[in-house]
Amino acid sequence: MNEGFDKAKGKYVALFDHDDVMTPKRLQIQYDYMESHPDIAACGGSMKEFGVSSNLLMSVPGYEEIILEMLARKRRYICNPCGFLRKEVIDRYSLRYKRGYSFNADIKYWSDVLQIGKVVNLPEVLIWYRTSDKQTSRVTRIESQKAAEVIFQEHAEFFISRVMDADMRDKLENRLMPVLKKLADFSVFSNRRYFFFLYELINGLYRNGFINLSEPLYESKIKS
Repeated sequence: MNEGFDKAKGKYVALFDHDDVMTPKRLQIQYDYMESHPDIAACGGSMKEFGVSSNLLMSVPGYEEIILEMLARKRRYICNPCGFLRKEVIDRYSLRYKRGYSFNADIKYWSDVLQIGKVVNLPEVLIWYRTSDKQTSRVTRIESQKAAEVIFQEHAEFFISRVMDADMRDKLENRLMPVLKKLADFSVFSNRRYFFFLYELINGLYRNGFINLSEPLYESKIKS
């Protein structure tokens, strides 16, 4: 994937898995949207499964929802094969898939993108997603889950670092977060409850004006 980023010469980069199928107008839909929304760094969409399962994988639409849903994980936040990114953003911020995250490098990549610029999901189904009993996400589920939890922890820590009140940010980073993580490590509560609490925490900070999720780095650059 990184080699493809390096070689790409166009204005946009469309992600796509080799065994899936694009809907006929996928690229045109995403191109038209990005052309009319210059403040958006990347857009995705939804997928329809085929093969051993046939679920409709609908993604949450808005930027703030995507950030928060990455922690709550009750709904789909990003469908990686639907990704459509500005090449300018990829190059300016050296956005690349990183080693060390097992088979979840795509989740880490989108967490990095969300920290840089606005990402939205369009309401259309853009990909028909092939499923089988031997696909990587099924075979490596346990290993992948461990790597995903590292990513979700880093994701939460980044957005807590965006708390605007310095005293509150210091208490969250150096007092509350270490205690919560230790309790989770001791299995006082499940990892799923731990991350849902972080979701509630960041959501509450955002709703009460203590954290600004709505103006990432790329949008700030455009305004300046």
